[in-house]
Amino acid sequence: MKLPFGNPLASSKKVKALEAALAEQKLEINKLTDKPKERFIEFGKVDEKQSYLVASSDQKPGALGDSATVHGILVSANLISESLNANVVNPLQLARLGNVPKEDVVTPTDFGDYQDYWDSFLYVPKINRSIMLKHSMIWQVGYDIKASTPEEAKRVKVYLEENVDPWLIDGSLYALIFGNMYWHINKAKDAKAKDIELDPLDPATVGVKPKDKKQPRKGIESYVTFMGLEQLDTFLVAEVLHLKINAEPWGFFGYGSIRCVLPNTKAILYMEKKLPWLARRLAHPLLLIDITDAETGQICKEDFARIKTQLETRPDGADIYNDGSISKMEEVYKNVGQSRQMVEPLLDHFGKNETTGLGIPEIAHGTGSTTLKGTAAEQDKILESEIKWYQYWLKRFYEQKIFPFIEAAQDTHLNWRTLREEDNIALSGKICAEVDRGILSPAFASQMQGYPPEALDGAVRLQTLVPVDSSG
Repeated sequence: MKLPFGNPLASSKKVKALEAALAEQKLEINKLTDKPKERFIEFGKVDEKQSYLVASSDQKPGALGDSATVHGILVSANLISESLNANVVNPLQLARLGNVPKEDVVTPTDFGDYQDYWDSFLYVPKINRSIMLKHSMIWQVGYDIKASTPEEAKRVKVYLEENVDPWLIDGSLYALIFGNMYWHINKAKDAKAKDIELDPLDPATVGVKPKDKKQPRKGIESYVTFMGLEQLDTFLVAEVLHLKINAEPWGFFGYGSIRCVLPNTKAILYMEKKLPWLARRLAHPLLLIDITDAETGQICKEDFARIKTQLETRPDGADIYNDGSISKMEEVYKNVGQSRQMVEPLLDHFGKNETTGLGIPEIAHGTGSTTLKGTAAEQDKILESEIKWYQYWLKRFYEQKIFPFIEAAQDTHLNWRTLREEDNIALSGKICAEVDRGILSPAFASQMQGYPPEALDGAVRLQTLVPVDSSG
């Protein structure tokens, strides 16, 4: 008779053989696990540079130009190329312009950033809008000439409008950008005014040769133009008209409107360039991935490198299928908000700094929809005060540089008109009230308002005050 489970004796032998095999396998496993485990830790690739902090409280104070100073931080972060010493030329900085002056030629300390100024004006909407708005506000209201006689005022005004304003209006735009604008005078100083011709010079190709580098107050010996490594022309001081804005009293050059916002602008452009990367990084945050064998708890270096490469090179959004080689995958920093909500405050912070540095109301940039009416009015007044400051520099340029060439009388002056039409109306009302009260004469009031003398011909007025006879 055959037993349903086979021969019990044979089964007992099989069980003993199986137990012996399992014991031997367990012994081998114990030998493996008793060995010290190899540990591997590697980091994913991060191409982004470290963020910079200006005057951060956790940085140690350093000497002038060190990486711990504001200037050193900005230079080391490639945000500016400005030299601390105008007498020391850094060829690596000037090479960005393609123009390197000789050792005896001095250029502005921010000369290496001129190309960035120009590119910012051309391609950054907020900067372009700010410069163009200021430039148009300077010139759109016009000016009046005050001279000893109406005929002299008219002569000077006509000559300026026909021969000076066309090139000065265009050139003043570049003075706002770079802080300096130059014109070469083709004719000698004693030539007739109508024969004077002016050639504009590129500010990125002009330097000065001082009489004494160590003592700038001794003045300029000559202006020098250069292109690449070649010096082109040398002009006497009397042969060049130099319009400079915000000039340092001890220096030779002025500084433009973009200088103070250049580091901030570069930071914004860098962040905007990296916005797609930031969005992906925030949507797929920093991960800690444990790569190990599920059974033995360890993995060889070749398998570790292979799995790491597969994870790094997988397409965006692709699912991950784990065969046990990845024991853990979790976020290092837990995000508390959406990526857009985390990026936009950074851009808003730098954007506000840029608006502050440019000095233009938010509504002028097409933003500021939540700006209160009273706040916008105050911002307009602040902008107008800056425009008047630029007009002051142009007034000095006219009266000190241009008027001598056209042989204008010493008592000839240029006066800018008021920026707002309502200001003209208010001024006119004030002058009329002073005429009515006998403070001003009609002829003098008419001259103050810029009217020609013939405007009084046949004029009548309501007179309520009569002269008092002091003798009686």
